[in-house]
Order: sequence, then C-alpha cells, then structure tokens
Amino acid sequence: MKDAQSGNQSGGLFMIIPLVPVYFSSAIINNPEGTISRVLSYIPLFTPTTMMIRLGFSSPDYIEIVMTVLLLVVSTYLLVLLASKIFRIGMLMYGKSANLKEIFRWVRSRSY
Repeated sequence: MKDAQSGNQSGGLFMIIPLVPVYFSSAIINNPEGTISRVLSYIPLFTPTTMMIRLGFSSPDYIEIVMTVLLLVVSTYLLVLLASKIFRIGMLMYGKSANLKEIFRWVRSRSY
C-alpha cells in the first residue's frame, strides 16, 4: 500500500471474509449436517466460524472435527510461508508500489 489510509481501506475487505458463514448461519443452524454446512467447514477461511456454529447445534463426527483442525493447521502454516515470502520481497522492493499481478509473480519466483 502507498500509505496507511489505503491500507486501512483494503484491510476492511479482508475482515469481511471470515464473516461469510454468519450470512449462512440460518442454513447452518437449520441443517448442521447439510451440504452447505459441510462445504463451508472445509474451506479454511470459513472453517472456524462454521464449525463453531455446527458444534453449538449438533455433534459432528470426531473424524470431521479432526480433519478440519488439521486443515486449519496446514493452511495456517502455508499462509505464514507465503506471507513471509511476500514480506521479504516487499522489503527488498521498498518505495515501489506493488500491484496484485506483481505480488503473484513474487510468489511464483524461486529466486527470492
């Protein structure tokens, strides 16, 4: 981001993503073992909220709980690696504003 104000504006978009299951909460509450509930349980950005709602209104299989926890651990590890790579390259490119296309190029490169 060029400055703190533009960073704050775009940061709001990322805060909305984990709240998507709240919009589907009535469907999850009405049918905690349904298709929507299960699909949202396996999308890492939606897993915590969806599983909290499901655990409050039903008791999913233990294997399903373990699988979602493992999914969260692996996706968190991979996202930390990705963020550290972007941060490292971004620090090297200090003063240059990066667009989304350039960030994807940084992620794919092996030279950094």
